[in-house]
Amino acid sequence: MKITDIKAYSFKFRFTPSWPSLDRQGRPLDYYPEYISSSVSARGLRAPDADGFVKVMMIEIETDEGVSGIHMPLSQALTVELILQVLRPFLIGMNPLANRTIYDKISRFENRARGGTFNSAISSIDNALWDLKGKAAGMPVYALLGGGRTRLQPYVSTLGCDTNNPDHVAEYARKVRDMNVWGQKWFFRYGPSSGIEGMKKNIALVQTVRDAAGPDARIMFDVSCAWDMNYCVKMLPYLEEANLTWLEEPFRPDRFEMFKRLSEKTNIPIATGEKLFNRFEVHELLKTGGVDILQPEPESFGGVTEAMRTGELCEMYGAQYSPHGSGFMPLVSVTAAMSPDISPTFEFLWRSGTSAIAMLKDPPVIEADGFITMDERPGLYHPDYDRIVEKTEIKL
Repeated sequence: MKITDIKAYSFKFRFTPSWPSLDRQGRPLDYYPEYISSSVSARGLRAPDADGFVKVMMIEIETDEGVSGIHMPLSQALTVELILQVLRPFLIGMNPLANRTIYDKISRFENRARGGTFNSAISSIDNALWDLKGKAAGMPVYALLGGGRTRLQPYVSTLGCDTNNPDHVAEYARKVRDMNVWGQKWFFRYGPSSGIEGMKKNIALVQTVRDAAGPDARIMFDVSCAWDMNYCVKMLPYLEEANLTWLEEPFRPDRFEMFKRLSEKTNIPIATGEKLFNRFEVHELLKTGGVDILQPEPESFGGVTEAMRTGELCEMYGAQYSPHGSGFMPLVSVTAAMSPDISPTFEFLWRSGTSAIAMLKDPPVIEADGFITMDERPGLYHPDYDRIVEKTEIKL
């Protein structure tokens, strides 16, 4: 079997979110006061337009035996450009079933290929090759990886909720609690540039969520890299009183020593990793002892291949592994191939995540007991092409 072509498409389909999008999380850019109230964000993708339509991008790897593999959604046009213009000519003629060898080759293809957008392109290729390999073998990818966990319990991320409205927060905290999921994660809106008033609003958010969810619920809070050490130390008493399951990404991802210092100041488990790019970065972070939960995103972290390697690395250090991101099918496949003590849960982005899988036929759903059941169809992705109102091949 040989790769004969790689194509990219843009799809448009109707999508009605089951979760509101009333606000955004804090971010490092908010250190500049002129951006605190701004809604501008590079992550404002896959949101329905004024007419209720969503656009997503997909790549497809074709072969001479008629078996193909896809990855979706791609969030950046630059990723598609790299795949079509740079990696496509290199990959044509290769055996797609030798996907680990291909991963090694494309990671060596360019000296700066181990991070940033290039790594997202590598990740997209890797996930598409796993989809192809599963379809060629007639097996779901999680089973191809040796996984035997057929039901998994996600936690729900509440990104989009209006955290300035206590009644709204309490309503959705109770709603998620009643879904019987593993836990619920909320997002701080304010950081150091918002002063004492912003800090008071963050504290009020924590208290509202804890009161509404109940004393035994797992609650997590995501800072999205928007704080500094001084701000964290001031917030710690209130966070510890609320008995958080973890505090996520208080600092930017390469501040390894800051994570170590923070972990020495609190008993709250620290989570991070979605903005790292490979297992080598994870290893350096784990060696500091400053992180308890790793959260790589297979759509930008190196795909299924690198995600599996990193889960095994976490096991060596006794860290838990909770994959993140909108590449939902790769992350659940990796979770199902890990042992429950290493990977007890994964992120379910209730709004942007559901738009990312909305174009799939019979996508995973959270059932009444709070679990999802693994898809037993071959590969990773099974798009519902009947939902598409517009399909455009991207040609560069």
